[in-house]
Amino acid sequence: MAVTTTRPSVVPVKLPEAPSKYDKEDQDRTRRMIEHAIMQFGFGITRLSSLIVPVAQDQDFLPVSPIHGTVVALGTASFAALCQLLNPATSGKIIVVYHVDIDYDSALTPAANIMRVTEDPQTITLGNTGFLQHRDARDTSTITSTLLGGTGTVNLGRGSGSWEMALANIATRPAPERPFGIIREGEMPLILLPGQALEVTNVRVATDSFQMMHVVFDELPLTTSVGQNLPNFTGPRSSCVGFTETSDTITSVSGALTVVQLFNPGPFTLKVTGLYVVPRVTIFTVSGGDPTKFFRVRRTSEPLTLGGTITSVLVRRLDRRSTVPITATLKLSTNGGTVLFPNSFFFDELTPPINQSPLPWTARIIQPFGAPIFVKPGSAIEVASLSESAAQGGNPMGVGFLWDEI
Repeated sequence: MAVTTTRPSVVPVKLPEAPSKYDKEDQDRTRRMIEHAIMQFGFGITRLSSLIVPVAQDQDFLPVSPIHGTVVALGTASFAALCQLLNPATSGKIIVVYHVDIDYDSALTPAANIMRVTEDPQTITLGNTGFLQHRDARDTSTITSTLLGGTGTVNLGRGSGSWEMALANIATRPAPERPFGIIREGEMPLILLPGQALEVTNVRVATDSFQMMHVVFDELPLTTSVGQNLPNFTGPRSSCVGFTETSDTITSVSGALTVVQLFNPGPFTLKVTGLYVVPRVTIFTVSGGDPTKFFRVRRTSEPLTLGGTITSVLVRRLDRRSTVPITATLKLSTNGGTVLFPNSFFFDELTPPINQSPLPWTARIIQPFGAPIFVKPGSAIEVASLSESAAQGGNPMGVGFLWDEI
């Protein structure tokens, strides 16, 4: 039996006809719809901007709730005295160190004092525990850092730290240099990650070896943004540091310039916010007003050709979170020629005090938050003096730099 299928007829959809023109009510409605759409778009941008992580800007480091403490250590016949500020691996904090003072005493004078930051802290034995407290008595939060003094498991030698200087014993050192300041408030602080430590020691392995360290620091969460943005071009940022001593470390060349040179190979500009010169005078014969007995400092686009024994000095970033390579080089040379350069922006006589101390004074030529010196690529800052002796210690001078690469 045949089946008959009936196909329904297709009825075309009739679209509404647009009016020939919009009246005022239609125009107002359209305008309100457009304004509403723009408003919603603006709200979307605001919400999106709150989700975007801002790019880290340069910051000045300001104390939050500083902690202070002092510790002393005594050496033994096998190990030198050692002081240690430790940020425990489980602290969950960073330590921001604003101030470090050290002192040293022994029958041996002078002896190299060494400061280092290490990811492999020594185990302290025969130790003293330094008392730590918040400077703000209203802060009752728990302090997780430890400040210890005693002896370690390894005797550190010269060249093993980021700072070193031969200090005289207390009996012969002038009172203004007791204690000896390494980091001061207002300068670029030193930042320790969990598991890292700041250690200070000396090369005197003896029972009469005495070491002291005084510190001021903050404990802040790892996720805390340290400091605040300030429009201050004079302040240090993520600074680099290097220090060397011409005396007791190398054999001088009699009649030649001993030179400490901070050289900028590029591509950055160096902003030098710290420059310190420590003259030593135990062997140096001083004649009043004799310009050959001056040490001189200059910035030059024609750096000296270094000769003799050339030593590359260890340079580090004070912010231990930073892994950015340092491009500048700091070198010590025993022979930079025989003529003291005349065009120097700082010079002074190596005049000893009355008691002939090996550390008469410190020339603080540049200090943080003062007027920095900018060093272009291919240029250098050089500190030099003429040596009077071919023996070790014949040209006594210590030089330290603090700089940023911008």
